[in-house]
Amino acid sequence: MDWTAFWAQFLPPQVNQPWTPTYLPQQYVTEPNNQGGQSIQPLNKTYFPDVATCEHLRAKYGASSITFTALVSGPVTETASVPYLVWPNGVAIMAGALAALWTNNPDHQDVADSLCLSAIRARGAA
Repeated sequence: MDWTAFWAQFLPPQVNQPWTPTYLPQQYVTEPNNQGGQSIQPLNKTYFPDVATCEHLRAKYGASSITFTALVSGPVTETASVPYLVWPNGVAIMAGALAALWTNNPDHQDVADSLCLSAIRARGAA
Protein backbone atom coordinates (compact mmCIF):
# COMPACT_ATOMS: atom_id res chain seq x y z
CA MET A 1 0.00 0.00 0.00
CA ASP A 2 1.15 3.53 -0.83
CA TRP A 3 0.90 5.25 2.55
CA THR A 4 1.83 8.65 1.11
CA ALA A 5 -1.23 8.66 -1.14
CA PHE A 6 -3.40 7.33 1.69
CA TRP A 7 -2.46 10.10 4.11
CA ALA A 8 -2.48 12.79 1.41
CA GLN A 9 -6.25 12.43 1.06
CA PHE A 10 -6.66 13.76 4.61
CA LEU A 11 -4.41 16.79 4.18
CA PRO A 12 -5.91 20.17 3.34
CA PRO A 13 -5.14 21.59 -0.11
CA GLN A 14 -2.23 23.98 -0.41
CA VAL A 15 -3.20 27.54 0.40
CA ASN A 16 -1.44 28.98 -2.64
CA GLN A 17 -1.64 26.50 -5.46
CA PRO A 18 1.21 27.24 -7.86
CA TRP A 19 0.08 28.69 -11.17
CA THR A 20 1.62 27.45 -14.39
CA PRO A 21 1.05 29.17 -17.73
CA THR A 22 -0.18 27.07 -20.62
CA TYR A 23 0.62 27.61 -24.27
CA LEU A 24 -0.82 26.84 -27.67
CA PRO A 25 0.65 23.88 -29.55
CA GLN A 26 3.85 24.55 -31.49
CA GLN A 27 3.37 27.37 -34.03
CA TYR A 28 5.24 27.80 -37.30
CA VAL A 29 6.18 30.46 -39.82
CA THR A 30 6.26 29.66 -43.53
CA GLU A 31 8.57 31.59 -45.83
CA PRO A 32 9.76 31.31 -49.42
CA ASN A 33 13.07 29.49 -49.85
CA ASN A 34 15.76 29.71 -52.56
CA GLN A 35 14.49 26.61 -54.39
CA GLY A 36 11.11 28.17 -55.23
CA GLY A 37 9.29 26.30 -52.46
CA GLN A 38 8.39 26.99 -48.87
CA SER A 39 10.47 26.69 -45.72
CA ILE A 40 8.68 26.00 -42.42
CA GLN A 41 10.34 27.20 -39.20
CA PRO A 42 9.14 26.64 -35.62
CA LEU A 43 8.56 29.72 -33.48
CA ASN A 44 9.32 30.22 -29.80
CA LYS A 45 6.48 28.47 -27.98
CA THR A 46 6.34 31.10 -25.23
CA TYR A 47 5.21 33.72 -27.77
CA PHE A 48 1.79 32.02 -27.83
CA PRO A 49 0.15 31.59 -24.41
CA ASP A 50 -3.41 30.28 -24.55
CA VAL A 51 -6.45 32.46 -23.83
CA ALA A 52 -6.78 31.23 -20.22
CA THR A 53 -3.20 32.28 -19.49
CA CYS A 54 -3.76 35.67 -21.13
CA GLU A 55 -6.92 36.22 -19.08
CA HIS A 56 -5.12 35.26 -15.87
CA LEU A 57 -2.29 37.72 -16.57
CA ARG A 58 -4.75 40.45 -17.63
CA ALA A 59 -6.69 40.13 -14.37
CA LYS A 60 -3.58 39.81 -12.19
CA TYR A 61 -1.72 42.83 -13.57
CA GLY A 62 -4.59 45.19 -14.36
CA ALA A 63 -4.48 45.24 -18.14
CA SER A 64 -7.69 46.48 -19.72
CA SER A 65 -7.78 44.19 -22.76
CA ILE A 66 -6.06 41.53 -24.84
CA THR A 67 -5.31 42.10 -28.50
CA PHE A 68 -3.89 39.70 -31.08
CA THR A 69 -1.33 40.91 -33.62
CA ALA A 70 0.26 39.15 -36.57
CA LEU A 71 3.93 38.45 -35.94
CA VAL A 72 4.90 38.65 -39.62
CA SER A 73 3.70 40.13 -42.92
CA GLY A 74 4.39 39.97 -46.64
CA PRO A 75 5.14 36.60 -48.22
CA VAL A 76 5.82 35.12 -44.78
CA THR A 77 2.84 33.48 -43.03
CA GLU A 78 2.31 32.14 -39.54
CA THR A 79 -0.14 29.77 -37.89
CA ALA A 80 -1.27 32.05 -35.02
CA SER A 81 -1.29 35.66 -33.85
CA VAL A 82 0.68 36.93 -30.88
CA PRO A 83 -1.41 38.08 -27.87
CA TYR A 84 -0.63 41.41 -26.22
CA LEU A 85 -1.95 42.76 -22.93
CA VAL A 86 -3.05 46.39 -23.28
CA TRP A 87 -3.25 48.76 -20.31
CA PRO A 88 -5.63 51.74 -20.03
CA ASN A 89 -2.81 54.16 -20.96
CA GLY A 90 -2.29 52.34 -24.29
CA VAL A 91 0.91 50.47 -23.41
CA ALA A 92 0.95 46.94 -24.86
CA ILE A 93 3.18 44.12 -23.62
CA MET A 94 3.46 40.71 -25.23
CA ALA A 95 1.58 38.29 -22.97
CA GLY A 96 4.05 35.53 -23.79
CA ALA A 97 6.93 37.57 -22.35
CA LEU A 98 5.16 37.77 -18.99
CA ALA A 99 4.02 34.14 -19.11
CA ALA A 100 7.60 33.03 -19.82
CA LEU A 101 8.74 34.65 -16.57
CA TRP A 102 6.32 32.37 -14.73
CA THR A 103 7.35 29.34 -16.77
CA ASN A 104 11.04 29.98 -16.04
CA ASN A 105 10.45 30.38 -12.28
CA PRO A 106 8.03 27.56 -11.37
CA ASP A 107 9.43 27.09 -7.85
CA HIS A 108 9.73 30.80 -7.08
CA GLN A 109 6.40 32.38 -7.92
CA ASP A 110 7.22 35.45 -5.83
CA VAL A 111 10.23 36.03 -8.09
CA ALA A 112 8.13 35.55 -11.23
CA ASP A 113 5.56 38.04 -9.93
CA SER A 114 8.26 40.61 -9.05
CA LEU A 115 9.86 40.23 -12.49
CA CYS A 116 6.50 40.75 -14.20
CA LEU A 117 5.73 43.83 -12.11
CA SER A 118 9.19 45.24 -12.88
CA ALA A 119 8.72 44.65 -16.61
CA ILE A 120 5.30 46.28 -16.54
CA ARG A 121 6.60 49.31 -14.63
CA ALA A 122 9.61 49.62 -16.96
CA ARG A 123 7.28 49.89 -19.95
CA GLY A 124 5.22 52.54 -18.17
CA ALA A 125 2.04 50.47 -18.01
CA ALA A 126 1.59 50.68 -14.25
